[in-house]
Amino acid sequence: MPFNGAVHLKPSEIEDMRRQIAQGLLPADAVEQHYENERKAVFGENYKTDSAGNPIEQGKGSKSQPTLQSVAAYEKYCKAEAGYEQHLARMRADLAAYEDRQRKAAAAQGRR
Repeated sequence: MPFNGAVHLKPSEIEDMRRQIAQGLLPADAVEQHYENERKAVFGENYKTDSAGNPIEQGKGSKSQPTLQSVAAYEKYCKAEAGYEQHLARMRADLAAYEDRQRKAAAAQGRR
């Protein structure tokens, strides 16, 4: 089965790619290219990584830019998650700190 360009491939499709690589039908780094393209599709073209090489979420709703909607969604859909209460408390604290930074930045620039 040829590579279909899908964002996420099933394990069987990855194995098909490996067979095609072995047959010389795909470049040797086709699987790695797929995973890199998958990361770009999910995290953005210029995504950043942490020291372990894991992508860092960026933008609205991420840890660095929390929103009331992201906290509300976690509160609504993740109650069964281990450490839910602690994580929710951290998210609320992160949101309050972010909103405070935004207010201070706006005040420093003469905005409301």
